[in-house]
Amino acid sequence: MMKGALCFKKTFWMSSSSGMVLTLILLLLLIPACTTGRSPGRAFENYTLEYAPPVFNNLTQLNELMRVDRFSAAQAFNSTDMLYRSGPSVLNAYAYHRWKATPPDIVTDLILRDLKRGGLFKAVFSEYDEADARFVLQGRIEEFLEIEEKGSRKACLALDITLLDRSQRNPSKGVLFQRGYRALEPLDATTPGAFARGMGRAMEQVSRQMTSDIYGAVKNIGKSEDSKPAP
Repeated sequence: MMKGALCFKKTFWMSSSSGMVLTLILLLLLIPACTTGRSPGRAFENYTLEYAPPVFNNLTQLNELMRVDRFSAAQAFNSTDMLYRSGPSVLNAYAYHRWKATPPDIVTDLILRDLKRGGLFKAVFSEYDEADARFVLQGRIEEFLEIEEKGSRKACLALDITLLDRSQRNPSKGVLFQRGYRALEPLDATTPGAFARGMGRAMEQVSRQMTSDIYGAVKNIGKSEDSKPAP
């Protein structure tokens, strides 16, 4: 009896040990399978601004070169977050939605495009082009977000620009003007897509007015120089 009991106990111990080993092997095989087969996280939706460049058919081209430097931005708007104001002093960002590039890059590229397509200057360059342009446009974005005003959601764009005349030796005389622009566009829905469309319309407003102001300032410089007596 004792011998049979001992044999039974030994056989039971070996079966239990083998089962544990098999279970461990299966777990080791399943861990990488679960890791590699895990479904990816939700992808981000990327947005940019779209609108047709402003047209100025009634203005003649000026024989001047223009350079557009990359705009800067307030720190809150210097990322790809799509921000909206949810309350006083409260800024939030749309989850899984972002701008394709930072607002300074988006705005700079669009202004450069609009000035080129407008055909109001002999040539327009970026700050990365090797061109000795007399006039230089600089700017800073102050607001680039969705806000609530008078019970409706709106895209809000605000920026300041400075137009410089590099031919002036006196720095104070080299500043032709410094102006601020702000545009509000109502949204047709409370969604990131509606926000992007509204911001595109706001950018179109600002770009059109800005281009007209720049053209007028440069043209007036030309008139004042033409009216000076010859040396």
